[in-house]
Amino acid sequence: MSAKKIAPEPPSAGKALITLPILVIAVIGYTLLCRLFGIIEDYAGIFFLLFWVLIEDTDPKEFAPTLLGSLGGLIPGYALHVMPEIFGTAGLVAVILVALGLIYVQMRDLLPILINIPFMLMFMLSSVPPVAEQANFVGLALSILLSGAYFGGLLFIVNRLSQPKGAAEPA
Repeated sequence: MSAKKIAPEPPSAGKALITLPILVIAVIGYTLLCRLFGIIEDYAGIFFLLFWVLIEDTDPKEFAPTLLGSLGGLIPGYALHVMPEIFGTAGLVAVILVALGLIYVQMRDLLPILINIPFMLMFMLSSVPPVAEQANFVGLALSILLSGAYFGGLLFIVNRLSQPKGAAEPA
């Protein structure tokens, strides 16, 4: 994940008015795809999208860390839900110790491709008791993967179409 970023200039009023309905249509398309595949936890994919678009400004270099971190954060969230059920207090203590270790790794930026802010955000989301008790964790992961494929693919296509003809490929 990048250090400090300078916020991009906001779009003009005209560009924002053109972009808004396109975004609405894209999100509706994603939601319909989720329903088609039986994924009801579409919100996890929306969280992935929001982080990548709003925080990382759809930087292609940040796509993989955002996707992997979002997926990885579900694992300790799931463990926090099931370990105490299986092992009681010892399971809870083990998960808390692992969580502290993960926080340390994130603070020290030791494994930024996986243990990063999206990881922590998805860990927090998936450990909220009502979410953890009712969510299908496979559905959460599939939602993130579908969001990455769908929105990543759409943005790839948009970037390709918006390149001037004959423009050199970025190295």
